[in-house]
Amino acid sequence: TDSDLMMIDRAANLVKLAIERFHQEQELKDSEQKYRTLVEQASDGIFITNKSFELLQGNFMACKMLGYTQQELLNIAVFDISEDNPADAIARYNELEEGKTVLQERIFSKKDGKSIPVEVSTVKMQDGNYLSFVRDITERKKAEVQIVNYNNQLRQLTAHLQSIREEERRRIGREIHDDLGQQLTAIKMDAAWIDKKTPEEETLIKTKLKNIIGLLDSSNQSVRRILSELKPSILDEYGLLDAMDWQAFQFTENTGIPLEVKRNKNELKLPENMATCIFRVFQESLTNITRYANAKKVLTSVNISATHISVSVVDDGKGFDISKIAGKGTFGILGMRERVHAVGGKFQIESSIGNGTAITIKIPLMNIS
Repeated sequence: TDSDLMMIDRAANLVKLAIERFHQEQELKDSEQKYRTLVEQASDGIFITNKSFELLQGNFMACKMLGYTQQELLNIAVFDISEDNPADAIARYNELEEGKTVLQERIFSKKDGKSIPVEVSTVKMQDGNYLSFVRDITERKKAEVQIVNYNNQLRQLTAHLQSIREEERRRIGREIHDDLGQQLTAIKMDAAWIDKKTPEEETLIKTKLKNIIGLLDSSNQSVRRILSELKPSILDEYGLLDAMDWQAFQFTENTGIPLEVKRNKNELKLPENMATCIFRVFQESLTNITRYANAKKVLTSVNISATHISVSVVDDGKGFDISKIAGKGTFGILGMRERVHAVGGKFQIESSIGNGTAITIKIPLMNIS
């Protein structure tokens, strides 16, 4: 009958619904099982906390990381294991409520009282609770400290090598001045004596002697130039500011590029290593301008305050793209940077194609009058 057919259809629909519900429940169970497996096997600690930041769930790695059992973990709050200050906690809470993912480095306390650095990424879930992924970064922090120590050691080594290099320059300069310079002078005097004793009619010999004396004069000039590069005596005798004026004059004489030196003081007594650092950076800057800049003018400023000395060298040359030379072994720039760092200063270089280059150093003055 029709009523029987209707009952059969209804029963069939109920069976169909029951089967669908069974499959849905099974899929949900499978999904939950996959989720639990994923959470438990994760290499990071995973926490779920409520709005009061009480722990609702922690995976195996979270328990292992902090030394608690899962049951013990559920009886404590986040603030019992996290060395937070109230201001940070409030700021983090506000960001989470805005729907942001908060990534922070924090310190967690283990069950045994030891502290570990962790990286925590937290997000608010749809049910209002918070999901946090926690990674132990102890080894990373150790590596960072080790890198800093290595860098400090390299800087100390660089400063030591530069000190040795300057001392070697002074030694070579003294030897050139005391030995080679005196020998050239003695040879010139002998050549001049021979020239005087040679009759004028010996024109060929007189010509050769004049050539020899001329070569000796050129050699003496070369010796003085080399000595000024190895060990600028004016730096020792007259001080940094006069040495920079002399170097600026030599630069303009050799290149034809006008160089103006502006300064707010005329006298300054600096430790030898600091004065040498500033002078060498100045020299290197002018060398780079000579080689690469194609500049029409250069401006150098020396500003001396009660606490710092700042030196800048600015040219109007063709400039360059700093980002493109950063990794190309530019040891001139690196050497200047390390020199300045060795005396506790800061080094800055600014340049762009077509807009020249500006080098600035700023060095603190400690108990210097």
